[in-house]
Amino acid sequence: MTVGVGTGAGSTAPSDQELAEYEQERPARRLRPALDLVISVWCAIISVGVLVQVFVPLPQGTQFYLVIFLAAILPITLLCYRGWKAPPFLNPFRKRDGDNPGITDWILAAVALAVCVYPLLDFDGYLERRQEPTVLDTVVGALLLILLLEACRRTTGWVLPAFSLVFIAYAYYGGYLPYTWSLAHQGFNFDAIIGILRGAPETLNVQRADVKYTWLEVTPSKEPTTPDDVNITIHVSGDFGGGYMIVGPDGTPKEVYPNKQ
Repeated sequence: MTVGVGTGAGSTAPSDQELAEYEQERPARRLRPALDLVISVWCAIISVGVLVQVFVPLPQGTQFYLVIFLAAILPITLLCYRGWKAPPFLNPFRKRDGDNPGITDWILAAVALAVCVYPLLDFDGYLERRQEPTVLDTVVGALLLILLLEACRRTTGWVLPAFSLVFIAYAYYGGYLPYTWSLAHQGFNFDAIIGILRGAPETLNVQRADVKYTWLEVTPSKEPTTPDDVNITIHVSGDFGGGYMIVGPDGTPKEVYPNKQ
């Protein structure tokens, strides 16, 4: 259906750019034919890779595959979606007559590819260093988080990235809020929680190579004596079953439900 724009003499069909303003997602770029063809072929290769992973999974496990998938998707997302409207004097490299990616977009895409490939170079060692990451690990992780938020902003707008930042800040600094506030919490021992997360597959009797998903769930305590407490549930799902464990904000184990297979 074409929506007309009313004028004194009748109505005219709006342009594609005008229609894109009404879309929920931020409109994608209209790339030049050569670049559009390259990205289309790349997306087709990614689709084939996803199907191959379904029927012939990588022996390194699903986590290894997900990092590869992110390395393939994140750079082209930064290239295919508009970032921001910069004044001409901020882009002295070339005149932006078209809608193709600029020098900033290519730099972000290159950085995104680098930080995604970095864990793959020594994936087992990278996982083992999660409790005590190196400076480079921390820098790479911070850059990846920033680029993910930027890709999210480009594709969905400011709302979701803003909420993500609020919740990240709350997790880190909510313990500094006045204890009389209902939003305050007692704080989290991130080192202890990450250490438990690192050894969760072995604790829950799940082979590390079979792990498909690992995630955290933060929920209010169900104990009537401690209504203000929170529980952190660590789930590990594998190809042959899974399990979960509940720990406190300080990392104290409460309950463990290992895989029975």
